[in-house]
Amino acid sequence: MNDESYNQLPNLGITVEGKILRSVEVAYEDKSAKVLAVNEVEASDDLWTAISSGSDAKDKILSYLEPIIEGLPGRPNSISFTLNRLWSVISVHHVDSGLPEDEKDEFVKWEASKKFGYSSNKYLIDIYPLTEELPKYNKYLSIAIDNNIIEMFQSISSSVDIPVEFVDVDIFAGLNSVLFSYPQARTGKIAIVRHNDDIYSITMVKDGEFTGNAFFHVESDGSTYMLDRTEKDMGFEDLITSLSANNSADPLTIVDKLFIYNGTQKGELLNNITALHDGDRIIEVDPFKGLELHEEIPEALISENSGRFTETLGMAIRPIIEDEVF
Repeated sequence: MNDESYNQLPNLGITVEGKILRSVEVAYEDKSAKVLAVNEVEASDDLWTAISSGSDAKDKILSYLEPIIEGLPGRPNSISFTLNRLWSVISVHHVDSGLPEDEKDEFVKWEASKKFGYSSNKYLIDIYPLTEELPKYNKYLSIAIDNNIIEMFQSISSSVDIPVEFVDVDIFAGLNSVLFSYPQARTGKIAIVRHNDDIYSITMVKDGEFTGNAFFHVESDGSTYMLDRTEKDMGFEDLITSLSANNSADPLTIVDKLFIYNGTQKGELLNNITALHDGDRIIEVDPFKGLELHEEIPEALISENSGRFTETLGMAIRPIIEDEVF
């Protein structure tokens, strides 16, 4: 199939990691996806810090993004951005199952806004029902993002004259990518582990549905320090211990499958579990697995350490996921 036949729905996924800006363009037609372009640019500015501080972030990102867009084989119809987990506040809420549905939504938004006090109007709060239910309660997830960050992405969108399709948090972008590329991730209890130097994130999934996330730091001696988590009763501590250095515990006693991908460079985690790797239950993520690739994509970008594009690909295929392709 030629490139033009894919161009009905090209979406550009964008992620920022420190001084690195990544983009992946994906087009989709007749339940087939093709990766049209993969780009990675190292900036002279720390774009991550610029976004979190709001200091000239728009102009800095545009200076690197505009040349990428100009060089794409097909101009995207939409653009989707991912946010670093640290730029959001994610919480899980237990809501009385007897409440009417509209009151459940209002309760979750009210409970989430309490975290910000009088500044709650400065945040966009989105909520999602979780499939896991307790006898008397339903579980909901709330994600709060500073409106200034959303407005900055909208401003970038206006400058390049491409509408924003989605803005999402990196852990969900990574989850989307894994579920899209690996059918075996959609059943059973799995963990998706992201590592970036000594910072780790674990997303727990049951039968393809998000159930929780933990964010932690691994010290040089292998000890761990929890930075944040959505819930306390997910067994994160046991899983983190089994993944830490100098530990022989098997993470596969806690989850059915383990999917691992990296941020900017490989840490020690993959080395620590090499002996356990059987290719079926502990899997190093290749986000481009099974996808057709444009012939002009540089081989060097996708042949080594391709896992760093997991979240970028996850944003590029978000419109496909919204259309319930799988």
